[in-house]
Amino acid sequence: MEMKWEWTGEPAILEDIKNCVGEGWNGIIERLVADLEKLGWDGTVAQVKEKFGGLRFYIGGGTHEVWERISEAEKESMNTCQNCGKPGKIDKWGKWWLLCLCPECGENRRNSKL
Repeated sequence: MEMKWEWTGEPAILEDIKNCVGEGWNGIIERLVADLEKLGWDGTVAQVKEKFGGLRFYIGGGTHEVWERISEAEKESMNTCQNCGKPGKIDKWGKWWLLCLCPECGENRRNSKL
């Protein structure tokens, strides 16, 4: 399937989509895209990002099953470290940021801020 960005019509390459968020969510995105293809998704991607510590995968339209699968992937991301893919939890970082990190990546982030 050829994916495309909704706003520009340019090809949306899986590697580019995965680069929109942390490496730890690559597996979630790969499984999601494969499942969406099986569900008849047209390949249009509006936006992929991290928001409030979780993955957001926006598309132009789709069936109920497509939206359910996206919701499952977004929920999975909220328990998966966005840096490394290990089990993680959402926590507040600084004044405004919510990130989903495992204990090790959280500790590394705290130490890098010192």
